[in-house]
Amino acid sequence: MRKDIFSTLDKGVSLCYAHLMSATLERVKHDVELLPAGEQYDLYATLRSRFDPPAPDDEESVEATWDEEIARRVNDIKEGKVQLIPGDVADQQMQDFIAKLRQAKDLSAP
Repeated sequence: MRKDIFSTLDKGVSLCYAHLMSATLERVKHDVELLPAGEQYDLYATLRSRFDPPAPDDEESVEATWDEEIARRVNDIKEGKVQLIPGDVADQQMQDFIAKLRQAKDLSAP
């Protein structure tokens, strides 16, 4: 009898989870429609690269993926979504970031 209770509970939890996910997915779809076209494209590119990565030996696919990424980045610059900074400033920011990571790692060491 105990096994039946857990089986029923598992089914109920699964149904509840499926309902929540369905509602969440519908809300996400709605929210995506409200995004500007550039942000919709960013989301599309992110999801596409996550679920449909190019085969490492498919040079054309890799080139096409890079072409899309370059086009997206150029578009972000033209639309003012990103701020360009000089290379020396970027280098310093990266050095500072790495130093902070190293410090955090040292602090967390036993």
